Amino acid sequence: MPFAFLAARPAGARIIRDDEYAAVLREGKLSRDALVYFSLEDRPRIDPTEYSGIIVSGSVYSYLEEHESKTAEQIAVEEVLDELNAVVLERDLPYLGLCYGLQSFAVSLGARLTRDYGEEIQAVTIELTEEGKRDAIFGSLPEAFPAVVGHTEAIVEAPAGTVVLASSELCPIQALRYGENVYGTQFHPEIGEESVKIRIDYYNGSKYFAPGQVDAVRARSLGYDYSFSAAVISHFINRYC
Repeated sequence: MPFAFLAARPAGARIIRDDEYAAVLREGKLSRDALVYFSLEDRPRIDPTEYSGIIVSGSVYSYLEEHESKTAEQIAVEEVLDELNAVVLERDLPYLGLCYGLQSFAVSLGARLTRDYGEEIQAVTIELTEEGKRDAIFGSLPEAFPAVVGHTEAIVEAPAGTVVLASSELCPIQALRYGENVYGTQFHPEIGEESVKIRIDYYNGSKYFAPGQVDAVRARSLGYDYSFSAAVISHFINRYC
């Protein structure tokens, strides 16, 4: 069966959507026929049992935002994911949530989010926990490796039934597993050297770093080896293909 890529970003962020999809194709060594693309704001009907695995993208959307302030597109994304997560979590189906995708299934499990652990766009050191070192997907990675982060919200504490696989200095939950097959990362395994340049130019001080800080963000994000971070995607695909 093919995998499914679920774009949780607004359509206006097409350049980032396309880059995320291309990264999963590349790192998973998948053809386009083997990775079906869905735009969640279009409210697609998705049966997760029809796919080898589900990959949910990052997003600028905020779960902590007041409901009255959310756009119709954001509400659509949340509602589609709520319905899909219910099936995924009940059946322990293969799932990889990238940043917002992690927050989505964690919220479905009752997790609380906070802005206390937000991280501007930059490279940070991801450190595996003891559980992470024994995990089927994370266990073959180095105990510490660089990865790109960029998020305003994060999980306060791991919900019941989950194990923390990785953390960083400023964010205690950088990777989480529920059951045996549901995974999520707060960091971005889909973002490498060229991808982070796209995001720096796109946001340019509008959300994930302050105006006038482009050069500083480039300095703290470029020149790192992100191959071990990207391996999370390839290991996930290889395990469930």
